[in-house]
Amino acid sequence: HAQARVPGLIAAGALDAERVFQHGEAWPAFTALWLHADLGHLVSNAGGGLLVFTALVATFGVRAAWLRLAVAAAAGNALSVALHHGGDYRSVGA
Repeated sequence: HAQARVPGLIAAGALDAERVFQHGEAWPAFTALWLHADLGHLVSNAGGGLLVFTALVATFGVRAAWLRLAVAAAAGNALSVALHHGGDYRSVGA
């Protein structure tokens, strides 16, 4: 909903290889987690995330599950951008 109302939100929060490596901006690995390209992207991430989060909560508890999920998702985004170093790479989502 916010992405539709604020046109520059995706551009500001997307994971962008150039911004990470040319300008040293590491924070998009976290902000991109909250952005989604469309409703289908949101639904698929929520569905998969529900399965993973349920297993994490059962294993570690709610607080530790949230922490582990956030760290793993941000690490995945960081790895993804690192694998595309030097290329024109932009990403939203987890």
